[in-house]
Amino acid sequence: MELRKETPDKDVRNRDQARHHYPGLCHACTAAPTRQWPLRRCAQCHLVMYCSRRCQRNDWPSHRSFCLVHKVVGGRGVLEAAAAGGSQQGSVASVKQQQQEFLGSQRVAASLALGRRLWPHEAEALVYPRLCEVCGGVGEAGEGSGMCCGVCHCVYYCSERHRATDRARHGHWCDLYSLCVLCDRWLATTATTTCLALPAALDKEYRPLPPSMATHLAVALGQDRAREPAVAAFLSEQLTFPLTAQYVLESMLPGLARARQLSLHLVGAEDGHEPSTGVVWEYLLHRLPCLTRLHVLLVGPQLTILEGPHEALLCQQCQENGRQLVLEGRKCLYHQFMAEATTGPPDLRLAFNCGFHEWAGAMDDTWPPSLALMVADSTPLAFTSYVCHEAEQDLLAVQEVARSELEVVTAGLNPYHSLRPLRDWAREDGQQLYHNNQYLTVVRGGRAAMATATA
Repeated sequence: MELRKETPDKDVRNRDQARHHYPGLCHACTAAPTRQWPLRRCAQCHLVMYCSRRCQRNDWPSHRSFCLVHKVVGGRGVLEAAAAGGSQQGSVASVKQQQQEFLGSQRVAASLALGRRLWPHEAEALVYPRLCEVCGGVGEAGEGSGMCCGVCHCVYYCSERHRATDRARHGHWCDLYSLCVLCDRWLATTATTTCLALPAALDKEYRPLPPSMATHLAVALGQDRAREPAVAAFLSEQLTFPLTAQYVLESMLPGLARARQLSLHLVGAEDGHEPSTGVVWEYLLHRLPCLTRLHVLLVGPQLTILEGPHEALLCQQCQENGRQLVLEGRKCLYHQFMAEATTGPPDLRLAFNCGFHEWAGAMDDTWPPSLALMVADSTPLAFTSYVCHEAEQDLLAVQEVARSELEVVTAGLNPYHSLRPLRDWAREDGQQLYHNNQYLTVVRGGRAAMATATA
């Protein structure tokens, strides 16, 4: 298939930031295949599929550099090499692990060759490749996406027999995969998620949280709008942060309904991970009728978008009621910040999707002194993890540095995790998808834990 050379422009780069790759959908327009428009793979790299020559031509300015790095030689491309390397004797799990490691090295090599980080859709062509879910094979070359799941189009099979073999297991995840595609399409066609305005009404009396994020959205949005999957998913993606904080405070701070001031410390914050704008955290001012001042501190060595304290511009209702929201950013380690802090401990410390365990035992692990400080007083520490295994390892990392008795108050699924599903390339705990802030652990040490231990 002849391709024309073009130079990517600014619009192409902006579009690439919001694009995602699915093995059974057109790489350019994410259309599902039909009899009239079956998918055809790119002949030069074998990594992506297109529904038409027009889509392939339109996508060439974006795809060109990545494609040429992976140009097929002698009929053998990256996927064929991965399938051949994984065809050696061993269990299915070991074959898939070998393929993941091989494709991981290909991602690094491609990034080095291009001199930049891969765009999400480029990396995902290697993270979620057209390799069989059952055996890791490539199947027959050529046209068609007939061996992809016909509902979600997110997983590939080399044969109809393998698709039938995996039907029951995949059925557990198919709806979430479909929602994942819907959310990514919605994001790609929406300039900004701020159009999802948070409910504006200020509660006049304190209302305890309902049992889950879904039920909360049904009340806040109304049943009809809450049924719009992408809207609910993206709103939950924002609300998971303040509502997780409120959920923890309801059980850990008896006077929450009457609290006039609150201070939250978000530890290990990174650009783009935790919300650093007032519109999200203002939600707590709307839900807590007595609250007049909220201070949210973000601390982390990689934080750059927020420096120093800033008073957020609040809605007209909050202004008329004398509410105040202060957002503060500090680019440093938490124990370094606390060594120079002139105020007392906060009401709650939070570490979202913390990854405490990832550096445990490494020479450059900077968490231990901060973790030891965070459980040295009676302030609760709440941290979230993506999957159950990570949550258990994160808790072990905290327990290993605690200098006193540590009370585990909560450990399990977070009822206020995000509803937007994200694909899990590692498939940890057997999960194919996960959610932000999916698992929640709450601990407290210092005087509170010692009092509990001696009671």
